[in-house]
Amino acid sequence: MEFDPQEATFPDKSVPGAVVLARPRQKTCMGVRGQAFDISSPIPPEEEKSQQKSRGIHKKRGGRYCLVGLPNVRAVGGDVTIEGYKLDEQTGAIYMAPDQGVNGAAAEPITFALNQPVKPATVVLFHCRPMAIYDMIDQRFFELLSEIYVYDSVSDSAPVEYGYALPLPSKELTSSYEPVAVVFAPPGMRVKVTMGASLLGLQFLLINATDEAPTGIGYLVDANPSLYATPYRVALDMWRLDEYRMRRLAEHGIENDRVKNAHKRASEEIAKAASFLRAREYDKFFSRARSAWSKESSAYPQVRSTENDVIKGIIFYLALLLPFAFFTERLLIAAPTITGQIAGDVAVFLVVFIIIALVHPAFAITFTPTIILLAFIILALTVVVVGIIVQKFEEQMQAIRYQQTGVHSADVGRLGASAAAFNLGISNMRRRKTRTLLTATTLVLLTFTVLSFTSIVQRTRTTKLLLPRFAEYDGVMIRDLGWLPIGEATERILSNEFGGEYSVAARSWYYSGSPQEQSFIAVRRGGRAYNATALLGLMAGETQITGIDRTVRKGGRWFEPGEEDVCLLPDGVASHLEISSEQVGTATVSIFGKELRVIGIIDSSEFSKLTDLDGEPLTPVDFMVSQQQFGQQAEQQTVVRKRSKAEQRREYIHLAPDQTVLVPYSFLLNMGGTLRSVAIGIGDPAVVDKVLDDLVQRIDLNIYGGVEGRTYMCSSIGTTGVSGMTDLIIPILIAAAIVLNTMLGSVYERVREIYIYSSLGLAPTHVAALFVAEASVYAILGAIVGYLLGQVTARVLVQTNLVTGLNLNYSSLSAVLSTLIIMATVLASVIYPARRASDIAMPGIERRWAMPEPEGDKIHIVLPFTVTGDQALGVNMYLHEYFTAHTDYSLGQFSTDEIVLARRDYDHGEGYTLESMVWLAPYDLGVSERLAIETIPTEDAEIFEIHADILRVSGDDASWLRVTRNFINILRKQYLLWRTFPAEQKEEYGQRAEELLAESSSQVQVEA
Repeated sequence: MEFDPQEATFPDKSVPGAVVLARPRQKTCMGVRGQAFDISSPIPPEEEKSQQKSRGIHKKRGGRYCLVGLPNVRAVGGDVTIEGYKLDEQTGAIYMAPDQGVNGAAAEPITFALNQPVKPATVVLFHCRPMAIYDMIDQRFFELLSEIYVYDSVSDSAPVEYGYALPLPSKELTSSYEPVAVVFAPPGMRVKVTMGASLLGLQFLLINATDEAPTGIGYLVDANPSLYATPYRVALDMWRLDEYRMRRLAEHGIENDRVKNAHKRASEEIAKAASFLRAREYDKFFSRARSAWSKESSAYPQVRSTENDVIKGIIFYLALLLPFAFFTERLLIAAPTITGQIAGDVAVFLVVFIIIALVHPAFAITFTPTIILLAFIILALTVVVVGIIVQKFEEQMQAIRYQQTGVHSADVGRLGASAAAFNLGISNMRRRKTRTLLTATTLVLLTFTVLSFTSIVQRTRTTKLLLPRFAEYDGVMIRDLGWLPIGEATERILSNEFGGEYSVAARSWYYSGSPQEQSFIAVRRGGRAYNATALLGLMAGETQITGIDRTVRKGGRWFEPGEEDVCLLPDGVASHLEISSEQVGTATVSIFGKELRVIGIIDSSEFSKLTDLDGEPLTPVDFMVSQQQFGQQAEQQTVVRKRSKAEQRREYIHLAPDQTVLVPYSFLLNMGGTLRSVAIGIGDPAVVDKVLDDLVQRIDLNIYGGVEGRTYMCSSIGTTGVSGMTDLIIPILIAAAIVLNTMLGSVYERVREIYIYSSLGLAPTHVAALFVAEASVYAILGAIVGYLLGQVTARVLVQTNLVTGLNLNYSSLSAVLSTLIIMATVLASVIYPARRASDIAMPGIERRWAMPEPEGDKIHIVLPFTVTGDQALGVNMYLHEYFTAHTDYSLGQFSTDEIVLARRDYDHGEGYTLESMVWLAPYDLGVSERLAIETIPTEDAEIFEIHADILRVSGDDASWLRVTRNFINILRKQYLLWRTFPAEQKEEYGQRAEELLAESSSQVQVEA
């Protein structure tokens, strides 16, 4: 199909004569290409009309194709991709390709599971120009980059119409792949291309960056049918983009030594590559270009992450701005109306936001800085609106609950309690203006000091671990830590770079099954056969590195360059196949159905003594035995934990020489072998050190080096540290002492207030929270104001060169760390004063309410509450209503019955009693008791005490005491809740109590 927006709203234009192919996930089927082809043909007009008539609506019409014999998903699994291409009849060039845009594969997927016998699929094509891309290989792991992203250079977004053709993904545990891709774009379009892998991130840029346009102008597809020298273009584009970004960050004081060093080394490699290109030394040109790409690819993700980190950091400060604006308004303005408070908060927020926008680099490196403000305002308003809705919802639910049950909620929201605590703290700070100003000034200076003299420093540390073994040769060996296959491009790239001066030898292995399965490879000669476990592929240059040719018995020889149909047999294999030394050179064996001439017999005993720089034999790994050994070692390490680093490195068990057959490296790769290691024989120890230092910075594989008999395992590790922190310990301690002294003074000045809070029913932890809240205000005010003043002052000092030695870093890691240090210092300093305040609130030894010991089955409790005479009857009516609401409860915290409210005479006058039968949850414990709450008048006629008498009816002692404690706490909350009621509501309860008592009195008279 073709989509023409001028004719229809969906693709419906026929494209006959297109080449349609199905691309299964596997490249070959037993050596035969598994792709199915067809040529699309137009649908006959009469058939098209009948289809439209039968369906009753206009349907899509197009070129028809039929692909027969594709493997079903149940057979091989995975997805299949259907592609279609229209070729120029004269030149064979592609001018129509599958559309991956919004009207193409996004609407009509071309990759799907073949889970039906007949699977219809629509392929939308568009007019295009192809652009070939080569060498899409990650230069650090030598893996194929399988993810591609295409952008229109005008909008830097995905084009409406575009396409691409990627190589099929390589099989698991294989080395072979085809690093060639094609990008399709409409004629006249400039495109940018990025590539990466899921774990590696973006490692490939083709943006055509220039000095004037470092973000790239894109490549015109009409003028670039293929991008030659792709590694050089990628390295240059990445370098120019990083140079632009790093320069922009450096203007704001953000620098990274590790990135700068990698960027500088890449620049040197690019200059060398350009000189080799001018001299037409193409092998050296590609070698230096790949080296530059590798070094710059280590800097590119860190530069991107630094920019992203800076942008994310602004969210942290904007989040702090909300409480900062509230606290500042309360301290400086304290508007009496809600409208004035909101106006003040907004004004403070906008003023501080403007200052941050001027000093924070996030607003300079983003394309649309106002979007940050708008997004945060929307987020803040959303939070506020959601909070209001939730609050109103809770109020409505409480009202409905009270109408249904008559029970008031005794729970105080944490948000409300926190707001009250902060308001009290701010009020205290306003009353003590001088002390508040001095304390805040201290925190501002501390913030400025920490921000100016500390920074996050990132460096690259090269580690050389000396291994306790003798190096067989002076050179380098590269492999995966777990002996997994590495890309076959590794050998090609290293040979291109070092093969002109030194010997480069690659080693490949072949197993008939997966590494965890038993492998059998038949080696036949006439009527005799030998089952080898694996094949070992080696190169002719191996003799110049390990001297492996000395293991060949007399009469034989080693491989020569270019040889393929030959092999070397260990003496055990040769003996089994009855091949003698005299038959070497004439005898042949059959492997994979191919006749290989035996050119030598290997002395197995001598061959087993050969080891590489890692101390392991050259033969393939026996993964089955190695896994068993590692399992036993893991059990032993639980007992013996102190081991050296060299001992902790795993050494694999390799196959015996008689279990393998040696064949040429190229022959084994063609048969499906996998590259496992590459060795470079250098000979000169000084050159080995130089090569090691270079490769460690470029390659993220295991690198072993042999230098004058010593063996090293090398790696490059990125380290992150805080610079200047040790110089700030004393200033931080001084600031902490000042805050501690301030808060302690506040505690002792407010002793009478603390007593009042305690008498109102606040627990010691609540009293302590008041001072923690006040310290939080100090922390946020000091951190934000200190950040603003510190950054502005420091920038002025540095730009005018008035003060030297300041180490500025505006990245989020550094600035956020400084802010967190200040806040942590303040909050840590208030721990002891808050503890002292809670001790004052509860001077006794017990910090929690302790229930008196029972006397038999009775408990008498004097509750820590008093009520006035006008409320004594009302509070009892409120509790009567509360108990009545629990008479039908079966799953609540308690259930009641036989509730009676009555008057009673006491020594100092008339009081009231409220009695009830109570069953306490969990009900399966069988705890029940009779409760009598007495409101007793005291010597002061207006003061009544609250006593509670409890008589156990059923339940064991332990359960009774435990659940009774919980029940008394519930009663305490109800008395606290009573104090929050308005006077009108309390008076209403009193009137209802009088009516209830009068009704009870009349019923008693009638019964009498």
